[in-house]
Amino acid sequence: MNIPKTIVTLFASILLVPAMALASPGDWDRDGIRNEKDRVEYRHRRPDPRPNGRYEMRTVNQWVEGRHEQVWVAERCWEREKPGRRRGHGRHGKHRRTVTVCEPGRYEARWVPGYYAPVQQWVFVVNVG
Repeated sequence: MNIPKTIVTLFASILLVPAMALASPGDWDRDGIRNEKDRVEYRHRRPDPRPNGRYEMRTVNQWVEGRHEQVWVAERCWEREKPGRRRGHGRHGKHRRTVTVCEPGRYEARWVPGYYAPVQQWVFVVNVG
């Protein structure tokens, strides 16, 4: 039995356990990226070079699917003439019986059609010549 090797292995494992506990598997996403800041840096990192061309960061149009969206419609009020027979025209002849009608605010489901949105992406450009 090699005692120095066992001591080094034990010491290394004791040091690594807290680091492994901080980085639980749920913290990492499928690309191996831990948080949004790292995701932005990963997205803008230049891909590995190829012999027959190069990558350039370009703005391209990407299709965004249409979707249903909940939209708040504010309360709406208006005045209308009160139903029924008019009895007189009032003292000055312009008396009208009106009532205020209000439609309460509500959510409405609206369809937002698909559209192209500008997105920055790495695009491979083939060398000419």
